Amino acid sequence: MRGDGRATVSWARNAEADLAGYRVYRSTSTPVAIDTAHRISGSAPLTGSALTSTGLRNGTRYWFAVTAVDRAGNQSRASADVSAVPADTTPPKAPDVLGADGYGDIDLNDNGVADPEDDLGENHLSWGPSWDDDFSTQDTFAGYHVYRATAPGGPWTRIRSADARVVQDNFHADKQAPIGVTAYYRVTAVDTAGNESTSATTESGEYARTVASALRPDTGLYPPRQPTGLQGELSGDNAALDWADNPVGSPTHGLTTGYQVQSATSASGPWTLRVGGDAPLTSSQFTDTSLPVGSTRHYRVRAVGKAVDADTPRAYSAWTEPVAVSRPLPPDTTGPAAPAAPEVTAPDGGTTATLTWITNGWPGYDQDFAGYQVTRGDSPDGPFTNSGSPRTPQCAAVPGTDEQVRCTLTDGPVAADATPYYRVVAVDQLGNRSSGTVVRLKRLPPPAPKPSTPTGLTATRVDGGILLDWDDSPASEVYLYYLYRTTYGSPCASVDTFHTADSHYVDTSPWRMARYCLTVRNFVGGYSDPIWVDVSDEPTPAPQTPEMPAATGTTDGIRLTWPVNDPVAARYEIWRRTETDAEYLKTADIPATASPDWTDTGAPAGVPSCYRTVAVNAAGDRSGLSEDTCAVRPYPEGTERPDRPAGLAARQDGDHAALSWQPVPGATGYLVYRYWGDAANPGTRVQDQPVTGTTLTDTAAPSPSSNAYYAVVAVDAAGVRSEAAVLPWAGDGYGASMTLAASGSADGVLLTWKWTCQNEWCPAPSSVAVQRWNPATQVWDELTSTLPGTAMSYLDTTAPSGTVSHYQVQVYGQDGDTPSQMGYGAVPATRPAPPTEA
Repeated sequence: MRGDGRATVSWARNAEADLAGYRVYRSTSTPVAIDTAHRISGSAPLTGSALTSTGLRNGTRYWFAVTAVDRAGNQSRASADVSAVPADTTPPKAPDVLGADGYGDIDLNDNGVADPEDDLGENHLSWGPSWDDDFSTQDTFAGYHVYRATAPGGPWTRIRSADARVVQDNFHADKQAPIGVTAYYRVTAVDTAGNESTSATTESGEYARTVASALRPDTGLYPPRQPTGLQGELSGDNAALDWADNPVGSPTHGLTTGYQVQSATSASGPWTLRVGGDAPLTSSQFTDTSLPVGSTRHYRVRAVGKAVDADTPRAYSAWTEPVAVSRPLPPDTTGPAAPAAPEVTAPDGGTTATLTWITNGWPGYDQDFAGYQVTRGDSPDGPFTNSGSPRTPQCAAVPGTDEQVRCTLTDGPVAADATPYYRVVAVDQLGNRSSGTVVRLKRLPPPAPKPSTPTGLTATRVDGGILLDWDDSPASEVYLYYLYRTTYGSPCASVDTFHTADSHYVDTSPWRMARYCLTVRNFVGGYSDPIWVDVSDEPTPAPQTPEMPAATGTTDGIRLTWPVNDPVAARYEIWRRTETDAEYLKTADIPATASPDWTDTGAPAGVPSCYRTVAVNAAGDRSGLSEDTCAVRPYPEGTERPDRPAGLAARQDGDHAALSWQPVPGATGYLVYRYWGDAANPGTRVQDQPVTGTTLTDTAAPSPSSNAYYAVVAVDAAGVRSEAAVLPWAGDGYGASMTLAASGSADGVLLTWKWTCQNEWCPAPSSVAVQRWNPATQVWDELTSTLPGTAMSYLDTTAPSGTVSHYQVQVYGQDGDTPSQMGYGAVPATRPAPPTEA
């Protein structure tokens, strides 16, 4: 049996008649030695059946053994060893006179706004120490437990850190106390054995003389929480908004005194304040009674903090994500516009009528347009018979007009000698109809006869041009020959037209390659069918430079494909360069095909390879080199590659760039590259040999305003490479024109900038785009491109917390095409991780 500094051992009595008593032995180890040094029962045998051993050290295990002794002094064998650990079960004395006071936000730099340097305030607790807290060497006193509740009767929560350590001092600053809400506190003393005292007494007037209270005031410096649960719906003709009431009390947010509501015609703004400008809206509901018919409005809400004084602006929460409310149009009872200037014609003796009319705007421009209803009758007064369901006509713009369109529909069969009347009406999807105009079918005389198709067209290159010659057509059929010149191999069209009455013509300004088409026009305006001939330059010129090939990396090699842009190419040369090559080297020579396709099976795996192609004709004339394209041949399946280096960071150090990254298990070295413009290219190796450490200083760092990148690749002992870790270059930026700063907070990352063009020719700013580097895909993700040119800040509420994010900002001129100025290559900022709840 164990006790506070003592242990009691007991046993069953022996039955021998000559029993003299018992001896008890003790040790801190087992087995217990049966000798005088370990005997604790004294020189005379014990006559009882129990012994209490005192003066023991709490927390230490002691072992005991008992022997029996007869009157002749004979001692029995020892009993089995038993053990006990003395323990402290006495709680310390309670602390004395607990008091609590609340302190508000402290604006340390006195700038009137919340920033990371400020102190958010606290509830300060103090109490008189426990009388057992005397700092003696034998004292088992451990410290104090502090409890907080939202009601004087609890329930109570320990507010010390998660590792359950006690408070060593007789005071505690509760910086997690809710702002603007009364908090209740109890304090107890605790010893190293875990014994806990009763609660500290408090000043008179407090709850049960064991509970203290404090209110951490809301000074309005820190913003309230962002509202949640925003919903919007159409209620009658109005937009009804509703959201959840903001909760009361938070260690990092001020109290909510009301709300503001904004609206916009687009989810991206611009936004107009609807309510809460002069005085915050105290209700968590709002009704917009001015929602226009047939429109959609977007709404968002934010919470308004406490007003401090006239010199300090209010604090606000972030805006909620917008919700949309639409008010539909009333039922459509308006018919579409009527066709204008209708005309109906048919060939003499024909059985198909063609209807044409003029309309303003293309049919179908209105979303509810269904088509045109064509009706036919034998007299202008009808009756008119429906000739089919609503149909969409073929339409074309009327030359010389901005809006008018001429539309065409056909109707048949019609009797060969009939001239009926037609009525054309526009119809929408709800059945609304326009008015109609009646017009009579007009029979057209037969078309002029076509001349015979010419024959014998040839093209010969002569001094002064190309001679076109053909057979004479019958003189009775020839008013003029029409010779058209168009693109080599293209359908005949009147790109360039030459008229001649002769059966030959010299083109004195020929193209290198062309098609010539010939037709005959007769005296009554008829045209023959065309004939044509293709002409290519002689002698054969060098082929045109091939287009940039498309490159795809596969485990079998890198596959290249490209279109044929010059049919005179007889073969193609393929040139390759890897990072170890000083220039492109000829790799292959393949014959030309209709769809060039070649796989480089000798491309090294895991290394960027870049390619250019050259077209060669039958005479050996070579084109220029195509633009280059790059790809990486993947490693064979099952190849174990090192992990991609993590934690890549870069900073400008004067004219140098200081790079660092985390070590990769199994890597024997690292390859460091510098890129410009596009990180998909192989770039330039910063150092010929792999770097064995995890830092490198690049003495040829990019200029501060460069749009550059760094990449690091891990390599193992077998030369197998990891995927590249890429980071944009974080230089000083365009310091003469733009300054850009980024700072993280719990709400996100705030970007601020100023832009001043240093040249007279700079266009006025039109818009601003913000991008964030994506370390997973290793490209810039666009966060917004619709900020006005006057914008000078942007809050990235989607920034990941607890990690570094990099940003760049582009300012665009009125042309909207080219950035007039770019900010830093990569401005870093960290959004802090959310606080851990106690």
